[in-house]
Amino acid sequence: MKLTTLAEVLGDSSRAAIVFDDRTRGEEILFSLEKEPQVTFAALADKDDRRFVTYLKDPTAHHDWSLSLEKEGYFFEKDYLVVRKFIYLDGVLVGKIFIQSHLERLHDKNRSMIVAMGSVLLFTLVAVYFITLRLSRVISEPIVSLSSLSERVAQADDFSLRGSYVAADEIGVLYSAFNDMLAKIQSRDAELDKTHQQLLQSEKLSATGKLAASLAHELNNPICGIRNVLEILYERGNVSDSHKDHLIMAIRESGRITSLVKDLNDFHRPSAGQRSPVNIHTAIDEMLHLMSRRLKDRGVVLGLNYAESIPQLSIVSDQFKQVILNLLTNAEESIAEKGGQGHITIVTEVVDSNVVIQVSDNGAGIPEETINSIFDPFVSTKARKGLGLGLSISQGIIDRHGGKITVASREGKGSTFRIILPINRGEKHEQ
Repeated sequence: MKLTTLAEVLGDSSRAAIVFDDRTRGEEILFSLEKEPQVTFAALADKDDRRFVTYLKDPTAHHDWSLSLEKEGYFFEKDYLVVRKFIYLDGVLVGKIFIQSHLERLHDKNRSMIVAMGSVLLFTLVAVYFITLRLSRVISEPIVSLSSLSERVAQADDFSLRGSYVAADEIGVLYSAFNDMLAKIQSRDAELDKTHQQLLQSEKLSATGKLAASLAHELNNPICGIRNVLEILYERGNVSDSHKDHLIMAIRESGRITSLVKDLNDFHRPSAGQRSPVNIHTAIDEMLHLMSRRLKDRGVVLGLNYAESIPQLSIVSDQFKQVILNLLTNAEESIAEKGGQGHITIVTEVVDSNVVIQVSDNGAGIPEETINSIFDPFVSTKARKGLGLGLSISQGIIDRHGGKITVASREGKGSTFRIILPINRGEKHEQ
């Protein structure tokens, strides 16, 4: 402490004055304390505690010298700090010094320090408050916004909504994960909706098939009766030759109607999904027979280039016919969309261990931006939009038979579909 150091310095300086009883020198030393405004009293004493020199800051003030000088050290007394130091010469006690300092300046200094520390603490608390307020907004506002977004998604069942937060921090990672989750849910919902639409269409097709089969059955009997009557008139009736020609034409057309009804009934009859050896040329001809009126009315020129020798394929007959009918229908509608003279060409050939069926037309073709998704559900290029399920269903059928279906097309020039089926090897048997 400063007062203790001061007592040591003054004690060392007073050693000679005490030994030689030089009071004048002792007074000079003590009165140097006038420069220390906090010192109110000081005294030098000999080894027997007899007062040698005294310093009073206020000469009129009275100081009680009754305090014992027996112990060395410092102690506090009311508003004063008192220091006692013993003065030695070669290890022999020759005197003592007593200094008393008022604590007012120390109190003032402490108060100033407390005020300063309080000010710093107050400023720190205010700064921390505003920083915390700012940080809470930075952190809480995005979280509250994300919570609000989740509520809107839940209430509107709208998974196309997205959160907007671009900072590369933990909250940004949370927003990114939440948006990814919404995107996946939206994608799955879209897939579920497509599947639902496919199921609905399947139900419609099934109902249509049942109705067509029922109509075919109901039409078959009266048509057979009409044909029998026409044959009796032809064989037994007394009719002219010109009328006989008309009867022959009517009998032939009745037979064609009977054949069409039979084909329609066979096509829409539910199958057990069992494979059996099928002559694909016969199956294709049956579908051409169903389409003959539409193709004739459209003025379509049909070209057939069948391979001379082609093995039977182990396939589900009515499913294969459905694929061929889809391709023929699409070709006829594409030709109608383009207009002009239409051509459909069907080519079959054996390539390695596969049978290839190629159906080509010179219709409107497929736009370049659509061709990569032409086999996706609900994708249609028709001017009068259909459901866009025909090619998707056809691809599924061919895939289940262990084959594949491809397309090559130029817009305005036509399209070529190729069906590749294995010859009883590597096919995927239906479960």
